[in-house]
Amino acid sequence: AAYPFEDSSTLVRPEDIVLPYLYLLGPDSRGITGQRFDCQA
Repeated sequence: AAYPFEDSSTLVRPEDIVLPYLYLLGPDSRGITGQRFDCQA
């Protein structure tokens, strides 16, 4: 947790939001430009 009294069970797990980032970093997203993506859960 980032803060002492923060409930870590309410935080989004990295594995729950990583897929869009992996797609954008990979070859399948080649040519995708000028767009905005909402990758938060």
